[in-house]
Amino acid sequence: MYEKEPDAVHVTLENYRCDGHSSEPLFFCLLLDDVETSETAKPYSYGMAFIYFGYELGRGRFLYLEDLYLEEPYRKRGAGSLVMKFLARMALDLCCNNFYWVALDWNTPALNLYEKIGAKVQKGVLTVRYTQDTLRAFANASG
Repeated sequence: MYEKEPDAVHVTLENYRCDGHSSEPLFFCLLLDDVETSETAKPYSYGMAFIYFGYELGRGRFLYLEDLYLEEPYRKRGAGSLVMKFLARMALDLCCNNFYWVALDWNTPALNLYEKIGAKVQKGVLTVRYTQDTLRAFANASG
């Protein structure tokens, strides 16, 4: 995984099928295809954007970008900016008031892209979470 947590993946293909292909999917995945002009060429997926929607008490609906991935040869060629603009338009078209994502502080290429497209990094906000074992331990603790 890009987050430097190779053991962090705990979902299966069946989880993705169940959660993404129901009548009320929990997420959506946009595939980025390179389509050649030749009639015999097949589209080639070079990236993806993994999104879902949420709701905030005071702000309403939002679009959340969980992950954006582009293969190396497609970076720095405008694909990232194009995807972000598409997602921003999608958010507006679907009556979202905000479009959120997080970036790892060491992911310089992503941070450079976000700066280039005019996104503002919110300082002073820390992500707080329980994961796997700590989630179970807290939920099952007495008291």
